[in-house]
Amino acid sequence: VSASTDFVLIGANSASVVLPAASTGKKVILKLSGSNVGATIGVATGDNISELPAGGSLMLEESGSAVTLIAANATNWNIV
Repeated sequence: VSASTDFVLIGANSASVVLPAASTGKKVILKLSGSNVGATIGVATGDNISELPAGGSLMLEESGSAVTLIAANATNWNIV
């Protein structure tokens, strides 16, 4: 995902997406489109998603599922 992007429509089964480097206040919305299932969302090197172990990733399992993340600082993403 490019640093200038704030919405990503994931259009492939078993896709792997990496968030841009965290930057305080940056918001990214990711949505699994159509009949696609199983997208893995990872973080840039050195970043974390606060609810997960260091360097962990999330999984969007069902078609139409979505997640919104906001960067709390330069290394941590929060799920909202």
